[in-house]
Amino acid sequence: MSEAVDVRKMHWYGHYRHTVFNMVQSCFEDDGASGVVLIGIQPTLENVMTCAEWPCIMQDLQAAFEEKKAPFYQKGQRKLDFTKINFKRISIQDLGEELEVSTRRSKQAIIASCAEDHFEAAVAAMRAHNTSTPDGCGKVRRAWATAEDVYGGRNHPPKAAGYAPEADVMERMQRPDVPR
Repeated sequence: MSEAVDVRKMHWYGHYRHTVFNMVQSCFEDDGASGVVLIGIQPTLENVMTCAEWPCIMQDLQAAFEEKKAPFYQKGQRKLDFTKINFKRISIQDLGEELEVSTRRSKQAIIASCAEDHFEAAVAAMRAHNTSTPDGCGKVRRAWATAEDVYGGRNHPPKAAGYAPEADVMERMQRPDVPR
């Protein structure tokens, strides 16, 4: 069994979290959706980050609501209802069918977690749904991110002047020749 990965400590997770939160808010406030279904495409066990991000995004949305933070609260006023958000994790083979079910009665769906090997099929299902949306069904969006999206094709953030990952910082702090 592999070690647990804390994706919240990864540089990309904050960008991803912001994207999902912003998309949820936009579905309700900009489009007037009656509800939102967040969908995670079931990854293989080898997709370690994708396996770990899904429970974290669900927990973070709940925590934001409980702590009266965005996207649910603005300036102390509740704007969104957490009970109008549902979470589903499904296989890529069931996605097309699920999108129609999940968007009934003017709800919108957000594919918020998807391993890279399923991107093409997920986009195809989303586009097929959005180009021939049945009456009464809302749109589907995607809110996943890749290293390409966040870091311009690198697997890590660029090393800008003064930037050092946490491990580098700890190592540098141990060196007597590094100014503090």
